[in-house]
Order: sequence, then structure tokens, then C-alpha cells
Amino acid sequence: MEDGRSGLEDMMKKFFKFVFSLAIVSAIVAGVLYFVKNILMKDYLDDYDDDFDNDLYDENTDEDRDYVTIKPDSNTSKKDDEDKAEDKAEDKAEDKAEDKAEDKLDDVKDKADDVKDAVKEKAEEVKDTVKEKADEVKDAVKEKADEVKSDAREKVTTFSGYSKDA
Repeated sequence: MEDGRSGLEDMMKKFFKFVFSLAIVSAIVAGVLYFVKNILMKDYLDDYDDDFDNDLYDENTDEDRDYVTIKPDSNTSKKDDEDKAEDKAEDKAEDKAEDKAEDKLDDVKDKADDVKDAVKEKAEEVKDTVKEKADEVKDAVKEKADEVKSDAREKVTTFSGYSKDA
């Protein structure tokens, strides 16, 4: 009976070791997902903000700007031309910023999809491993149960033989 207990204890130890390993792997996967979501995604957004700010300042920092004297009678037509040029420059800056933002967003989505696929693959591997280990434990438990049944039958047979002799 003592051998049966040690074998069962060994199986239980292996099973709990496997469950503990599975918990560790799950924690690692969760940590990777947290890192990707909160660290890598945040960096992309920070890069976008920096690029947008720098582009606007680069366009407006011409130091060798020529100054023009203002004449009262031609003030309105020049003002209209300046407004149109300003609007055009703003539109161009906005378009450039939107294009960069879309490119960064596409990059982030691609990387997120890659991580998602990798996590799915790892989850499938873990799932398959769990199924295999569960089947092994199930088979081992069945074998032990059959051994215990056969031992019990032998003892019952032996006991019944003693009772007939008495």
C-alpha cells in the first residue's frame, strides 16, 4: 500500500508542478501583453507628438526673412494674399501631420497583430500541452485504479479462502 501512495504522490507532485509552470507561462504572456500595450504603444504616440511639433516649428523658423513696407492703399490685396498663403501652409502642414499619424497608426496595428498572432500560437501550444498532460495523468490514474482493484480482488479472494477453511 505504501508503494501505491508514493506513486500517487509522485503523480500529484508532477501535476502540481505542471500547473505551477502553466501559471508562470500565463504570467509571462500577460506581462508581455502589458509591456506591448503600455510601453511600446506609448512610445509611438510620444514620437508622433514630437514629429508634429517639430514640423510646425521648422516651417516658421526662417531667420533671413525680408520685411516689406506697408502702403495703405494696397494693404487689403496683400492681406488677402497672405491669408491665402497662410491657409495653404496650414493645410499642407495638417496633411503632412495626418499622413505621418496614419503611417504610425498602421505600424502600431501591424505590430499589435504580430503580437496577437504570437500570443495565439503560444496559447495553442500551452493548450495542447495541457491536454497531453491531462491525458497522461488520466491514464496514470486509471492504471493505478486498476492496480488497486486487482489488489483488492486478490485480498478478497484470499480472505474468502480463509473463511471457508475455518
